[in-house]
Amino acid sequence: MPRRTWKSTPKAGKKEPGETRPGEKPAAAPDRAVPPDDISPLEFFCRWVPEMVARDTRRQQRLGNTEARIVFAFDEPEHGAYTVHVESGEVRGEVGRVDSPNLEIQIGIETWRSLNRGDISAPEAALRRRLKFTGDAVLALKLHLILG
Repeated sequence: MPRRTWKSTPKAGKKEPGETRPGEKPAAAPDRAVPPDDISPLEFFCRWVPEMVARDTRRQQRLGNTEARIVFAFDEPEHGAYTVHVESGEVRGEVGRVDSPNLEIQIGIETWRSLNRGDISAPEAALRRRLKFTGDAVLALKLHLILG
């Protein structure tokens, strides 16, 4: 039987949605809202995320009956910590951390900005040890439903 060899060559012409070519970074999902690159954590967690969820009925439906308290603590003390409350398809953010959160994410500001831009995925950031989480691993996997 003849031996088959497979050769990967870039396709000519238009790319399919979501397709990437060798050496190319995947683009953010087209339906994903992307915050301004210079947004502050305060603005992001306390205003931007709650507003985006409130406007997106599909995201509210995907959240379903999720109830959680998620703490985002920045490596740099000047950026502080924020708690995102998820309840009944709604999201609200507040400054500071709550006791006994369901999930806590420890992250640096540059990694957080890269995640917001879509330059890196959360699983990749975790594997590269650019973020750490403790708590509910299933909730960590669902986090993109909350934040986009």
